[in-house]
Amino acid sequence: MPKYIREGRFGPPKTWKTGSILGNKKKGIKSYPQPILMLSFDAGGHEICPDVAPEDVLLFEDFSKRHAEGRSPAPITVVDLSFKALLDFENTYAPSKDAKTFDETVKVINLLRKSCPYKTILVDPVTELSNTILRHQAVVNQAALADARKWAGNVGAKVQQVIEYCCSLPANVVFLFHTEIVVVEETKKIYEQPMVYSKLRDYVGGKFSQYFYQHIHGGKPILRVKPFELVSGLGSRWPEFTKEIIGPTFEEIYGAYPETYK
Repeated sequence: MPKYIREGRFGPPKTWKTGSILGNKKKGIKSYPQPILMLSFDAGGHEICPDVAPEDVLLFEDFSKRHAEGRSPAPITVVDLSFKALLDFENTYAPSKDAKTFDETVKVINLLRKSCPYKTILVDPVTELSNTILRHQAVVNQAALADARKWAGNVGAKVQQVIEYCCSLPANVVFLFHTEIVVVEETKKIYEQPMVYSKLRDYVGGKFSQYFYQHIHGGKPILRVKPFELVSGLGSRWPEFTKEIIGPTFEEIYGAYPETYK
């Protein structure tokens, strides 16, 4: 039986995390198994990859129509779930209100539960997925915004559900996170963790079979597969790694492991 990738990867912005997944044919860099579906919460996040055809960057309505028609998917399909300012800007200190984008995110996941013609699902980045959920909460549950413990817990719980539902799909799944420095007040100990609301950030790595950290070293992107310095909890249930640092592409991580779903 093939093994599905269940990968979480975090690191600073602009460290070629998205490009590592989508690949680059001109540079001879293979993508993760295609067809790929990218749920893109950053405006233009797919533009790091020249292989994405403009006609395959879709709003939800167009994606839903293609999916219903049962058309063979493009090598890389992007669903644009980035924030669109549908309401006027306000001078209040509250999250922007937008229920539509997260509602569409839920609909995409439920469409994939019925039929998933993709080999790889990329959710990128969780930072903006979290903000999408917060903006949704500003519409449907405004009362929770008065207490950070409530709204942060609610957002973290929904992010966890997105991870769980996506990782139940018959496809490889990759979630990309930005990173933040966290200081534990009681001990003053410093950690670097994925940028996620609530205590989810403390155990989110356990939701994945592969949990990595990516950054730039010597001008090149590298992947850390074992704990180092301020970053703990890294590791992989499979494959096994003898080195602490490897390349960030599919071939460099999984290429020698024949059971990987391709």
